[in-house]
Amino acid sequence: MKNGYFFLLFTFGCLVGCRKADTVAPAPDGLYKRWKDAKADAYITFQREGIVLYGADGTDDFCCLYERFFRVAGNRLVFEGASSKPLPSNLKPVACANVSCYKPSTIPDWQIISLTTDRLVLNRGNGTDQTYIAAP
Repeated sequence: MKNGYFFLLFTFGCLVGCRKADTVAPAPDGLYKRWKDAKADAYITFQREGIVLYGADGTDDFCCLYERFFRVAGNRLVFEGASSKPLPSNLKPVACANVSCYKPSTIPDWQIISLTTDRLVLNRGNGTDQTYIAAP
């Protein structure tokens, strides 16, 4: 009977120990900068305060933008329930008075697939990975 428990414990230990660990643990210094989409002329900036800025100069704003404030949880940027923060005063004003926004029931997390000093691959919850390169 002891051998049965030992075998079960050994097998469980192997399963847990051999599980593939998350390979990405985003370093704050690596994520928090301006990035350019590798396929388009689009820019995104992550600030340490948990704010996402859009546009080459970080001043673009959009109607119905739910992916603005985030918190980091492992290799994910979590937007759902992230507290709002003061935005930079230089955001371009957007006329959204006649826009009816649909808010999804949940805002998908963005998963960091890989992160190096000059390359970021994100899955923004839409099933495809987007590659960004560090912008000057």
